[in-house]
Amino acid sequence: MDHGRLRMIGAIGPLPIGAQAMRRARLTDPWPLNDVVRSGEPAFYTSQAAFLRQYPDLAELVAASTATAAAFLPLVAQGRPIGAMALIYAGRRTFSTEDRTLLTALTSAIAQSLQRAIMVDQSREIAAGLQSAMLPRRLPVLRGGSLAVRYRTARVGTWIGGDWYDAVALAEDAVGVAIGDVQGHDTEAAAIMGQLRIAMTAYAAEGHSAASVLARASAFLADLPADRFATCLYAQVALATGETWLVNAGHLPPLVRRADGTVLRLDLPTGLPLGLPADWGAGGYPASVFRLDHGDSLLLYTDGLVERPGEDLERGLARLAEVFAAGPAQLPALADHVRDTLGERLEAEDDAALLLLHRD
Repeated sequence: MDHGRLRMIGAIGPLPIGAQAMRRARLTDPWPLNDVVRSGEPAFYTSQAAFLRQYPDLAELVAASTATAAAFLPLVAQGRPIGAMALIYAGRRTFSTEDRTLLTALTSAIAQSLQRAIMVDQSREIAAGLQSAMLPRRLPVLRGGSLAVRYRTARVGTWIGGDWYDAVALAEDAVGVAIGDVQGHDTEAAAIMGQLRIAMTAYAAEGHSAASVLARASAFLADLPADRFATCLYAQVALATGETWLVNAGHLPPLVRRADGTVLRLDLPTGLPLGLPADWGAGGYPASVFRLDHGDSLLLYTDGLVERPGEDLERGLARLAEVFAAGPAQLPALADHVRDTLGERLEAEDDAALLLLHRD
């Protein structure tokens, strides 16, 4: 039942001609399923004649049917109707007391299962909305480069992930890009993700070094009431020169695709994840310097893009490098290629995010 209408969500066997009209019928329409939803009581018919006495306007539909009996049963969960089920029989003539009791019990079990499925769908919609609200609505337009991001929510369960990405335009045509993953898969993880992302954006916009941005973000996270940590990879790129400062807080290594298609994995010095007891000065997160040449692309990503249950992480990293190397040169086509190719191969048990920065 959906906004005053019954919406058909499944059918087994051929539908009589004209029954297509029941796929999205108003509850006020003269259909037997609508009537049992409104009354909350099942209805049993043991002949076409008995059915037509109640629904004479459906004579044309009945004439095209071989049905000899029918049961129309409301689906009731937590005391309210959520739908209905019809069982149409060819050859049957009676419903015994035991038959009616069994069918009523069956519909009760189906209603409970359907209600749980509806609640899962609603939870997933709420989770997706919350997650989307915590991520940046738009990316900065860059002079000398371009950005692309892709995000895939988990399709298993109702988890709310803590994966995030962000990009902030800096002085002198530089850009700061970040990707990370807050511990946990719940609403608190998503809320912390939003706070941490905004804090990092503010520190970067204030002009702090890459190492100082992560050090300050770690102290910020440690001061929050929730006992959580987060992995993060942050890069500051001067697009005019290609000079890039990279800082890693327990995250997966970035990849660079050169203009000739060669892919490099940058195995950086790695500090502790954000929020853990550590030296929160800039020295706790050493920065590495790398040159991003014209035509190069920098890829940051989360573990949902490379991890498979029971598989060594190195295989997932190698697979990502192969896909990255085989993709088109320009954004956003390269981002689509990576997401779509790996999305077909990976079980979507976790969120996955990727951020691409291309230097023109």
